[in-house]
Amino acid sequence: MTTEQGEVIDQIHEVYYKDDGTVDGWTQDGVSPCFYVDEEDGQETMVDELKRFMRATTMPTLDFETGKEIR
Repeated sequence: MTTEQGEVIDQIHEVYYKDDGTVDGWTQDGVSPCFYVDEEDGQETMVDELKRFMRATTMPTLDFETGKEIR
């Protein structure tokens, strides 16, 4: 994503894939970790959410406009 000042900002977006592995769509806005800690889950919910975000950093970087992988 490029801002008006020309900066490049990387964000994590939810990306949806078809069965054949091609991109089917993604969220318009970037997402951030969120979790609701309750007595049953304790901090496990937060840890699971952070693990999902860590996994996202290993996924291909996609061009926001085209959805094509940036190499």
